[in-house]
Amino acid sequence: MRPPPLRVEALSFQYRTGAQALREVSCTLAPGELVGMIGPSGAGKSTFGLLVNGLIPHLVRGTMTGRVEVLGRDTCTARVWELAPLAGLLFQDFEAQLFSSTVLLEVAFGLENLGLPPPEIKRRAMGALTAVGLTGLERRAPGTLSGGEKQRLALACLLAMEPPLLVLDEPTTDLDPQGRAALFTLLAELRRDQGRALLLIEQEPDPLVEVDRLLLMADGVLLAEGPPTSLLRDPAVLQRAGLPLPPIVECFFRLKECGLLGSAEPHPPALPLTAHEGIALLRHLGRQALPDAASRLARQDAVRAGGYGEVLVDAEGVGYRYPGAPVPALRGVSLQLRRGEFVAIVGQNGSGKTTLLKHLNGLLHPTAGRVRVAGLDTRSTEVSDLSRHVGYVSQNPDHLLFAPRIADDVAFGPRLRGMPESEVARRVQEALAAVALEARGDEDPFVLTKGVRQRVAVAAALATRPELLLLDEPTTGLDPHELTGMMALLDRLNAAGHTLVIVTHHMGVAAAHAHRTIVLKDGQIIFDGPTRDAFGQDTLLTEAGLEAPPLVRLGRALGVTMLCVNEVVQCLAGNAP
Repeated sequence: MRPPPLRVEALSFQYRTGAQALREVSCTLAPGELVGMIGPSGAGKSTFGLLVNGLIPHLVRGTMTGRVEVLGRDTCTARVWELAPLAGLLFQDFEAQLFSSTVLLEVAFGLENLGLPPPEIKRRAMGALTAVGLTGLERRAPGTLSGGEKQRLALACLLAMEPPLLVLDEPTTDLDPQGRAALFTLLAELRRDQGRALLLIEQEPDPLVEVDRLLLMADGVLLAEGPPTSLLRDPAVLQRAGLPLPPIVECFFRLKECGLLGSAEPHPPALPLTAHEGIALLRHLGRQALPDAASRLARQDAVRAGGYGEVLVDAEGVGYRYPGAPVPALRGVSLQLRRGEFVAIVGQNGSGKTTLLKHLNGLLHPTAGRVRVAGLDTRSTEVSDLSRHVGYVSQNPDHLLFAPRIADDVAFGPRLRGMPESEVARRVQEALAAVALEARGDEDPFVLTKGVRQRVAVAAALATRPELLLLDEPTTGLDPHELTGMMALLDRLNAAGHTLVIVTHHMGVAAAHAHRTIVLKDGQIIFDGPTRDAFGQDTLLTEAGLEAPPLVRLGRALGVTMLCVNEVVQCLAGNAP
């Protein structure tokens, strides 16, 4: 009998730093099985992935007990190169896996190391690029791709190797909704046609609703195992694991507490997990939003918009083409940003979102049109001068952090401007207090979680006291608690007077937090207006390759575009804002 793709027995691992990452974990993956793993930051998920293909213990040192077998091969005795054709790992930091000069050479690298003949290398490489939707980009340098395209390229490198076991560590973080749907279609094909075993590691529950089995991790322990449809709708289990409830579950949990779910019935209904289940339950119970809920929400939006200040950014007819690119990244983009706004820029991978963001602080200069920030033309103003008005946080906070202490990273901007140390110290404390890190200035940022490093990057931007704060994918790689904390921080900064612009693929974040949404497609703005209007239009979202988050679909089924849990609960409970 052939051994299973993965068998783990009583696995424990402690890093040399002393951190205990895993404790007595046991599980098995069968051929053709799609298993999900979820847990908060620090649960041991990424460590588990490194153990599956032998990077632990061969390259990452520590104390390991227990046993890991891949198709019967003990990962402690088999060498890493022997395991590479058997178990593929997509890193959480997928950019660390990319280093070649072109997309095609990147995919071919692993195949060349297997010693395959050139015709087979080309066949597999082109097949993998086709599978992830990157055909036509074979000659592009990986560094010029969007974040989502880089993530798909890293996946193509693994697919070309054709391993029987694939471990994907947060493979959807940089993908737009259409890209996520395409990924799950691809995973279904791999299971059905090739019998590959798949382990999908995620921070958020939405991508894991349809896996065969879910492993719930907390503090290095396998806390629970079972069908996702059971675990993800169980508040007690999720709370024990330190995970917040999925938005639909949270919504109905709160409605249940309000007595709106038929609690008097002999057998109260289970909490819905999906928008479809939620809509069906509300209709069964005869629940609907208050008749004037839509008009109340519209008045609330109008009052907020009336409080915005003068124009801070004015972009007119902006076009931009990257050197050597066959088509422009931006075409005829015009927009204005007013003081006090909170704006989300959304669109498919490669639609021009990050390119547009970099035009708003002078990192890129338009090849057509112009951008003015606080009255300054970005083409003729030094970035250092623009930085007095604009703070920028890139998609990867590690690109902005370099000092051994948090406080030194945050102090860099003020020091660069020649401020006296007394003023630098004042600004560092002010910025760290804004992100709730005032007591951690002496810590090394590179041993902290992604969520804390993201907050450090925000503090570094805030230390120069910018009027406008630009953030590229501020929630990527954060677990649900970290995501909630990051967005609460941005809400507070906006309420304190900062103008915010975020690029995001997280439709739930855009819906719940942004007041205005700009939708890009192929480098052009196809919508610019109130977020409620953007998410109220199926045709618009479909055209852009996007989709409304489940909670918004639930509300729209009741005839009202509601954007967050609070709005749904208030509108159904009779307390609409």
